[in-house]
Amino acid sequence: MQRETLDNLERLLLPTLAAADAIIAVSQATADDLRELLGVSARRIHVVHEGVDAAFTVPAGALPAGVPARFLLFVSTLEPRKNLAGLLAGFERAVADAIPATSC
Repeated sequence: MQRETLDNLERLLLPTLAAADAIIAVSQATADDLRELLGVSARRIHVVHEGVDAAFTVPAGALPAGVPARFLLFVSTLEPRKNLAGLLAGFERAVADAIPATSC
């Protein structure tokens, strides 16, 4: 993690947790960590598992208007720890492995 990110986390995390009326945790493990490591009351923590409502899905093989047939969505910060170059190299290998070799 970049030093600036760590500094901001150390400076802002506890005051932000203290000021929040409620906290959403993406898993029970995260909720347990908030309770055990940071002393957050279990009454203020709400576990909301990640997922997508069926209303946001499209039939297999169909893409929303304007989305190219081949794309990769990367939603994150551009930090060295995210290893974007490794992600792209892995994606390239996965695509190469999925496309059968053809002879000319």
